[in-house]
Amino acid sequence: GNIGRVYSGQGDYRKALNYYFRALKTHEEIGNKDGIARHLGNIGIVYEEQDDHTKALDYYFKALKMAEELGDKLEIARHLGNIGMVYHYQKDYPKSLDYSFRALKMAEELGDKLGIAIYLGNIGRVYTETGKFVKAEESLKKAIAISDSIGAINDLRLLEEALYQLYD
Repeated sequence: GNIGRVYSGQGDYRKALNYYFRALKTHEEIGNKDGIARHLGNIGIVYEEQDDHTKALDYYFKALKMAEELGDKLEIARHLGNIGMVYHYQKDYPKSLDYSFRALKMAEELGDKLGIAIYLGNIGRVYTETGKFVKAEESLKKAIAISDSIGAINDLRLLEEALYQLYD
């Protein structure tokens, strides 16, 4: 799984998928549902990176189901957020907002500040694209404040870029 992560970070998606599928198979063989859910999600991320939204959603929904079976709220939120992003890319804004708000609610319940910032940022981007500029600014500014407070520099940069796009 970690080798797959390295290849994914390098943009070598073929090798990343090879290692993620091998890790998934191993976790299935030993019955480790946590590992299965994690690698299903990772496979979804690789497909999303390749703009294969159909396969990304397929794996995200499988990962979500497994995380729900485990009761792992942090992973549930992550998969809900990922599903919301795919719907955003597909310009299905109502579904994107639905899943993003569900992820946000769960992150708030968990006190997951990074998750809150990420999901607020995703919501702000959807609002920007749908012309709801006041709501977009509100969401993005909250996300920026949270990212700044926890030192999430890369996320802060992306959120400030989104705010710039809103103002533009």
